[in-house]
Amino acid sequence: MRRVNGFGTTIAGRFDDPAMSPWYFKQYVFTALFVPILFGAIYAVQPGKHSNEWRFGGRVSGREFLRAYGWRAYWMLKGTVVLETVAFGLFMLTGMGLLALLWFWLTGQFRH
Repeated sequence: MRRVNGFGTTIAGRFDDPAMSPWYFKQYVFTALFVPILFGAIYAVQPGKHSNEWRFGGRVSGREFLRAYGWRAYWMLKGTVVLETVAFGLFMLTGMGLLALLWFWLTGQFRH
């Protein structure tokens, strides 16, 4: 899973099933400019020992997830995928904009 400048693959979103705790579901997605374009399989995951590390416990298709949890859970997962990826993109763009402003200010290129 890798993204460069908002293009690439990642796992995103979150749906908790209390019966599976501490495992939860995340979805594999392809993003373009941090916006999810293609939705892939859904995985049961658990955080790993290090940041941005995951332990995968199983894989289900969207159809299997829908059959097991229903439409409400399906759209909740999709919603969290979109929110997570778009929020991360906005955070990155804001950070890059602030760095650009700082650079112009420090180099004296920021004119009044």
